[in-house]
Amino acid sequence: MQPPEQPSSSAPASSAAVRRLRKDLEALQASGNPQLLVRPSEESLLEWHFVLHSLPNDTPYSQGCYHGKILFPSTYPHAPPAIIMITPSGRLETGKRLCLSMTDFHPESWNPAWSVETILVGLLSFFISSEKGYGAVQAPEEQRRKLAAESWQVNAVSSTFTALFPEFQEKPAVSVSAPEGPQVGEAEQNSQAEASSRDLEAAVPDSDEPTECWICRDTTDEPLIQPCLCRGSMSGVHASCVEEWIRHHRRTATNDAPPMCSVCHQPYHGSERIPGVRDFVRHKCRDFGTQCCRTLLLVLLLMTYQVSALNSSSLHLSLPLRILGISAFAVLAIYRLMVLLVSLPPYRLPPENRFLLRFFISEPKLLALHIAEAAATITVMAFWCISGFMSWIYFAPFAGATLILMAKLFCRQPSADCVGRFGRILLCILVSPVVLVGAVVMLIRKYPHMVFHPLGPGPHLLVAIAVVPMALTLQSNLPLLILWGTHSLGLTLGLVELFAIKRFRWKRGVAWGFVVQATLLACYLSNICVFPAGLGDALQSTWIVAGSSVTWMLLLLGLCLKINWELCLQYYRTWQRRHGSFTLNMPAEGATQ
Repeated sequence: MQPPEQPSSSAPASSAAVRRLRKDLEALQASGNPQLLVRPSEESLLEWHFVLHSLPNDTPYSQGCYHGKILFPSTYPHAPPAIIMITPSGRLETGKRLCLSMTDFHPESWNPAWSVETILVGLLSFFISSEKGYGAVQAPEEQRRKLAAESWQVNAVSSTFTALFPEFQEKPAVSVSAPEGPQVGEAEQNSQAEASSRDLEAAVPDSDEPTECWICRDTTDEPLIQPCLCRGSMSGVHASCVEEWIRHHRRTATNDAPPMCSVCHQPYHGSERIPGVRDFVRHKCRDFGTQCCRTLLLVLLLMTYQVSALNSSSLHLSLPLRILGISAFAVLAIYRLMVLLVSLPPYRLPPENRFLLRFFISEPKLLALHIAEAAATITVMAFWCISGFMSWIYFAPFAGATLILMAKLFCRQPSADCVGRFGRILLCILVSPVVLVGAVVMLIRKYPHMVFHPLGPGPHLLVAIAVVPMALTLQSNLPLLILWGTHSLGLTLGLVELFAIKRFRWKRGVAWGFVVQATLLACYLSNICVFPAGLGDALQSTWIVAGSSVTWMLLLLGLCLKINWELCLQYYRTWQRRHGSFTLNMPAEGATQ
């Protein structure tokens, strides 16, 4: 799943976003919700600030005034916004994007018919409830009441709040809150029903002709069409808005379902341009090549730093070359440290500083890649120091940077639970080999039928794992050749059964992916190791090991591909949907001007 566009007030708003936000603001001002007050930022229309006030008396928030903001993406309403609370409440964390069904945490469920009022009514309902989610806090009721009483003083310190909401600078002498009990729920349900009825009016039959597009909420020269079963005064939509919505929605789609209306769920009729196998192979080869270049660059810089720090007389490196090698790796390390310091923890807000914004990464996969590369670098350098291939002086700055990063994550919200979690993570890192062996033993004891099932991935994974220590410790290549030959014979029989006999039911699943990764690692290590004894001399041994290992690897990859062929086809079809283009058919009837 591709990540949604990161909401940011610094990005220029599209014309469609400006028109839609103005319409939503007019609707909010006309509705007059007694518990919500919204005003756009003076700096950007994509940043709105809101106040939750006059909350129910039977909640600990009745005496509070809670400030928050909404960050809209430049492609709104095709992409969902982000919601951030600023005033501490004991219910929601501050300065963190909230996980709601109508925010950028769930772009796959976003509906462009939802207005800002609908989003804020949903936030209000979640705020006074006890539901859990990412960003929710379960503070004691006494602390929530205390924070509610202190919220007015907290807001008064904020220059942004006092400039946008001068009427809330001082706490009123008599607190005005919503009624208690069922009356509050009824008022909340009525306001939410009114907002939803305006958003989903397209699904309600009506004799009036549509006057505006229900996505961009605007009337332009482009004709309004009715491409689905929706009827009513707001059932019309621009074809360009529908196509743009489909394009954004497919980026986060979790299946390969055809495009459909987000209101009545009627499939749209149109023509699609689906990329073929050549585009798929080109796309994956480009991703693979990019990853290989990243890995190769990291390995070269790491080895250059190790050689420059070794200061061996046999290398005959001049001082300028050593300084250049150390500086090159230091630049990469500083860049990665800045990326992690600015981007962690995940799902945080972009920094307001323009210089720090250059290092910010919101995409989870790319951020995870930076974390993995940094962890691998620190692990290799620590191993070199323990083995005597690097002085501790050259490792100390990077160890200190790691501690700074961990301290930042730890001190973000110190608590007893956080201390315990931090200690468990640190303990797992220190005893990771023992933990790994123990986990494997427990897995074998608990699920022996899964580990040793001949038609599952377990035996093949064990063989691939066994090759690694054998390649690193054995002086002769004969044990490896015997293992590869025996396993290759079994793989050949398995392929024959899959293609010709087709009587057995093989176990497919994502576990075969771990088999592929372990096989690639084992094949790589076997080809870089030297075997002084065994079959053939030094040169012949290299070719024998390479041929045997590659043949074994190809047979195993072929078996994995054949067993999981349906899953591969499903992934391929989903990729086609996400990268294809959809053109809506213009209906001859029902098109209105």
